[in-house]
Amino acid sequence: MKIGTDGVLLGGWITHQVKSAERILDIGTGTGLIALMLAQNYNEAQVDAVERSNSACLDASVNFSNSPFSSRLTLHETDISDFQSLGSFDLIVSNPPYFQNSLHAATQDRTDARHQSGLTLADLLKKASSLSSSDGLLGLILPHDLLANCLTLGKEVGWNAKHICHVRGRNDRPIKRNLILFSKLQYEPEYSELIIELSRHVYTDEYIELTREYYLKM
Repeated sequence: MKIGTDGVLLGGWITHQVKSAERILDIGTGTGLIALMLAQNYNEAQVDAVERSNSACLDASVNFSNSPFSSRLTLHETDISDFQSLGSFDLIVSNPPYFQNSLHAATQDRTDARHQSGLTLADLLKKASSLSSSDGLLGLILPHDLLANCLTLGKEVGWNAKHICHVRGRNDRPIKRNLILFSKLQYEPEYSELIIELSRHVYTDEYIELTREYYLKM
């Protein structure tokens, strides 16, 4: 699976929003990108990564073992609905498979990574709530047309929006994604906007600031 902008955005944005974390869960880690970014930023955190695709787990395992954070990364090859933990997490993140209106990918692994294949948004929010500590945080990136439904579903299981960032590819483009930080605590949500590019491959200062620590060249 290719490294996508969504994963890089979520990993970079979360590390700017959340100052510290000790126990982190990445749901649907794929090849491990976000888990690695969080392990790099929170240098004492233990990071658990859940992925049900065997081929993605093989890639994530290699990536984890070759990283300087390998001792703090634990990979679980299982469906998140079956995942159990002895303790709660103070930060949970997910770049979930909710591209409901796009064409299916050529392989089952890519389809599972991009579509609602056996896991609904409601299921994800409920499971994350059950695994989170009483003051835990949940970070997601979703297509813009799912924002309202996500906020409603989240509130039903105890998640309150703390920060919502609207993401545009360019200034003259419609909102494409939303970065959402949920909390178990009550907040009046903060709103912001992020523009990725000024023109093709010419990135905004804001995007560079979010992601510079994770690219070899930026």
